[in-house]
Amino acid sequence: MASAAPAYSAPAHAPAPMRAPAPQAAPQAAPQAMAQEPMESGRTWSEATGPREAAVYDAAPSGTSLYNQGMSLIRSERPENAAQGRAMLTTFLNSDPNSTLVPNALYWIGESWFVEKSYPQAILALKDVTRRFPKHHKAAAALLKIGMAYERLGEKDNAALYLRALLQDYPKSEPAPAARKLLKDLGA
Repeated sequence: MASAAPAYSAPAHAPAPMRAPAPQAAPQAAPQAMAQEPMESGRTWSEATGPREAAVYDAAPSGTSLYNQGMSLIRSERPENAAQGRAMLTTFLNSDPNSTLVPNALYWIGESWFVEKSYPQAILALKDVTRRFPKHHKAAAALLKIGMAYERLGEKDNAALYLRALLQDYPKSEPAPAARKLLKDLGA
């Protein structure tokens, strides 16, 4: 059984938190990417909770909330957020290994390594997606990102191998045009 993540406490030298002003306008909708990411039930955030609740998270994250917080951190594409997002997704996977969101979580763990420019770790994590969930739409995206990671490592032949595999196995997928372009750029 996985242990719970330690509770966060502010450093002793941190200033006292400021109170937020009372809202004067209706809250804005959640970012489009979050609104479209499926929840555990298969519905998107906007379908399930509406725009206002989509941007609100539990104080003590668990389940899908943990998944969404981890996703939000990784999607910020800020290396300083990647490790925390990855940890949240790993905790989510340990707490709900049978969730329909497992392929997405595994993909985004790989993406977090990519954001940190830890390309070998990204490749390993993304290969897990293609191995465990070859029929899932994230498998095509994982192959593209694997190719990109190999390209960044200067391993042109490996990059081309994975990009060609994407085009062979998922020729009409969303990542296919990007794979064709990268193959052309590689001269492969």
